[in-house]
Amino acid sequence: MEVIETVGVIEMIDRLAHVDVGLCDQPGVKAVLADTSRVQRWLDAVKVTAARRLRELAAVDATVFPEGAAADATRGSQHETDTLFKRADTANQIPQLADALDNGTVSGAHLDVVTRALHGLEPADRALLTNDGDWLTALAARLTPDEFTRAVRRYLNRIRSDDGVARFQRQRRATRLRTWTDRDTGMICIRGEFDPETGLAFLARIDTTLDTLFHDTTPDTCPTDPQAKQEHLRALALLALSEGNGPRGRPDITIVIDHDTIVNGRHHDSHIDCGHPDIHLPIDTIRRLGCSADITLAHTDRNGVVLNIARTQRLANRHQRRALRVMYPTCAIPDCHVRYQHCQPHHILWWRNGGTTDLVNLIHSQ
Repeated sequence: MEVIETVGVIEMIDRLAHVDVGLCDQPGVKAVLADTSRVQRWLDAVKVTAARRLRELAAVDATVFPEGAAADATRGSQHETDTLFKRADTANQIPQLADALDNGTVSGAHLDVVTRALHGLEPADRALLTNDGDWLTALAARLTPDEFTRAVRRYLNRIRSDDGVARFQRQRRATRLRTWTDRDTGMICIRGEFDPETGLAFLARIDTTLDTLFHDTTPDTCPTDPQAKQEHLRALALLALSEGNGPRGRPDITIVIDHDTIVNGRHHDSHIDCGHPDIHLPIDTIRRLGCSADITLAHTDRNGVVLNIARTQRLANRHQRRALRVMYPTCAIPDCHVRYQHCQPHHILWWRNGGTTDLVNLIHSQ
């Protein structure tokens, strides 16, 4: 790491140590946040360099346990330690990213995006990604981590030699369900891992049951916190399903996909939304599910405009909900990132005030 970079960070730390944020105007607060972000990037780089050095020491000294040494020194969680060494491994595989991290043009979060991408690729495809280190680094340097995630995802859609079929098969074999009792609370805990196809159907059944049982009334046991309330109702919906009290029929699942992709396969501008940015299903699997009526495919054009879906009545019907699913992947309220599954259709101009149940007058929010 260059001395000039370290000197610059020291100056920022000095400014942060002497500023009274409580007296700052908006530009002043933004300057504080900018300095904090730059210092954090520098710290990310130092920690990754330290983790890489521990790996080097362990290679020549069997008594060195890198992860243990880092956890002991930082007093961090297991997750934090794992993330640090995953970043170090990614930096070793793509030196250009390591250099960019050192000079502060990318952050540890950018390395996390590439780490997740590498983890889900077959060896041949992984080599393609690591060989594009210059391009990845230039892209990361000008995009936020969220923007970088979307760009890398589009890239992965192009380079996957088997459209992710091998990974999907591994996910099916890795389906698990684990239970245990929390020693402090006495609560029985459940943790499941499901392949995307099974998981989508499972979650859709829970959400459909929740909407059927608790659309108009909620039990007295509900917490007041919105997130805690949603989690409580989902647990009750799962219990109802296990007791055979859920709604009959198939779960209502919608996958948003552009027409060109479903007909001809993935292309540079493919648009596929399975309900979560990290869910990937092979195109052949999506076609099969659509044909078997397990999943409804909402076709769009390349601009994401919904094709041939529209209805009108007091409550949004299934077809309109599917259209809203395309229009609002998350809550429509600005800066609210609650996913579609946990929102409800609402009239912009209220029904009792003369509002109509048309798509132009419907919005999806908490």
